[in-house]
Amino acid sequence: MNIRLLPALLMMPLVLAAGPAEAAWRCRNPDLEVGCSGGRCEATVGEGFTPMDIVFAEDGSVDACVYSGCWIGQGQVAGDDRYLSLWLREAEFAPQINEEPVRGELALLLDRQEGVATLMFAAFVQPLVCQRTRTDAAD
Repeated sequence: MNIRLLPALLMMPLVLAAGPAEAAWRCRNPDLEVGCSGGRCEATVGEGFTPMDIVFAEDGSVDACVYSGCWIGQGQVAGDDRYLSLWLREAEFAPQINEEPVRGELALLLDRQEGVATLMFAAFVQPLVCQRTRTDAAD
């Protein structure tokens, strides 16, 4: 074997495994928090809440951090060039603080053009401001 080819051959599995990056987004609710239940919604404005930090890829992977932990999982996606909808039935809460895993559901609708989204999760129906964090080669 040609010794000069060895470094390139050693790196090849890493390059192939990485593949093209999916488009990814990071969304937050810096201005308000909206909670809905019992047929009505209430908004908290200012410093009366902790902003959410939602990171997701267009392949459906989600990391939704709220208050004391994050809901993570792989969801289903649909959409077109402008809109992306993502829903996750079995999000798992981390850190795991109970003997049995805690699970939740969430749904998200993103407007790629405007950089805004709506998150439905538990009692939250939350508007979010989003930024694209990474794109694939097609973008």
